[in-house]
Amino acid sequence: MICKLCDKIYSESLSFKTLFQIRILCPECLMQYEPTYTYEVIPIERGIIEYHSVFMIEDNDPKKKRILYRFMKSYFKALMSDYLNEGLTLLIEDTEYTNFPQWFPIIKGLSPLRFYSLFYYDWSNYEDSVWF
Repeated sequence: MICKLCDKIYSESLSFKTLFQIRILCPECLMQYEPTYTYEVIPIERGIIEYHSVFMIEDNDPKKKRILYRFMKSYFKALMSDYLNEGLTLLIEDTEYTNFPQWFPIIKGLSPLRFYSLFYYDWSNYEDSVWF
C-alpha cells in the first residue's frame, strides 16, 4: 500500500476482519502523527475561550491537513451533539490565527467561545490588550 502522507510503500497483512478497515497511513506516519488531544481554558474579559486541538505540532502542508482532519472526528461529533448551546464555535486555521487581533474584538462579547484546530497554536503570543 502507499501512505497518503509520505507516499512511501508499506505492507500490511490483511484478513477478512480488516479487509474493509484499510489504514491509509504507514506505521511511521501513524507514530509521527499520533493524536494528542489538548484542551485549554483561556480567560477573557466577559467569559472564557475553550480551546481544543488535535496535534501538538505545527505543519502548514495543505495535503497533510486534508488527510489528518479525520482525527477531528470526535470533536465534530461533540459539536453536533452540542449545537444547541449558546456561544460561538470556530474552526481555527493559519489565516484566523494570524489575523486574530483584527477579528477577535468583534466576537469577544459572545461567551462561551470554543476554538477548535487541527494543529496547536500558542495563544500566549498575543498581548493582554487583545484579550481584555
